[in-house]
Amino acid sequence: MKTVARFLKEAGLLTTGARGVNAPDMTARDAGRMTIALLGSDRPGRAVETVSAFGALTCDPEQSNVPQSIIAPDADYWPSLDETLEAYFSAEASGLSDRVASVELRPHNMTAEIELLKGNSDLTPRLVFTLSAATREELNRAYEGISAHQGIRVARSLGAGDLLPLMVAIHEA
Repeated sequence: MKTVARFLKEAGLLTTGARGVNAPDMTARDAGRMTIALLGSDRPGRAVETVSAFGALTCDPEQSNVPQSIIAPDADYWPSLDETLEAYFSAEASGLSDRVASVELRPHNMTAEIELLKGNSDLTPRLVFTLSAATREELNRAYEGISAHQGIRVARSLGAGDLLPLMVAIHEA
């Protein structure tokens, strides 16, 4: 995990500052980007490409079955995965912060899914993030940057129980 953080800091994707007791606290954006890096790639050296590729995925309203307002109540657009995870960890998205059941990244087809806890419906609420208007060439190019195992179906996820301690630590900082 330290190696992943080092690569992201060197690329300017994580908060940097002094070391030791004067080190900056982890921000909600940092937590989201570390989550993407750890779930999306099989190698620390590919953390930057992973965060860039997966962070830019946008929510697909056709595959998602929750309203846009649950992620970004004050916005009139569907946010990226990077923005959504930042909102989740900062508890800005009141409809999202206490409802996330799991976050899953699928490097084999460059998609991500945030599953929410079931409400009154039989349908499991989910947000699906994809490359906008992705062609097979775009998928292959994006995938090349993050994994050496092209063609193997891979999905990595974290449940709410794994994400909650990180969110608590951010809010206590």
